[in-house]
Amino acid sequence: MLCFLCHLLEHVVFVLFLTVVLHAWYHYGVYGAAGVLLKAIQAVPGVKTVVHAVLSGEVKNMTQQVKAGESGASPRPPKITLPEKGVVY
Repeated sequence: MLCFLCHLLEHVVFVLFLTVVLHAWYHYGVYGAAGVLLKAIQAVPGVKTVVHAVLSGEVKNMTQQVKAGESGASPRPPKITLPEKGVVY
C-alpha cells in the first residue's frame, strides 16, 4: 500500500511540474520554459555548490591560459586573447 502511495505521489508531482513547464512555454515561449527548468534544477540540494565549483575551475583555467600567453612562457599562443582597450560595439 505504501509503495502505491509513493508511486501515485511521484506521478502527481511530475504532472504538476509538467503543467507548470507547459504553461510557461505557452505564455512565455521557449525561454520561459527553460527558465522554469533551470529554476527547478537549481532548487535541487547541492546543485549550486557543484555549479560554483565547476565555474571556479573554469575561471582559474582561463586566467592561467591568458597569463601564460601574455608572459610568453608557453610555446603556443593562448587560445583566448583579451583586447587591450575592450570590445567596441
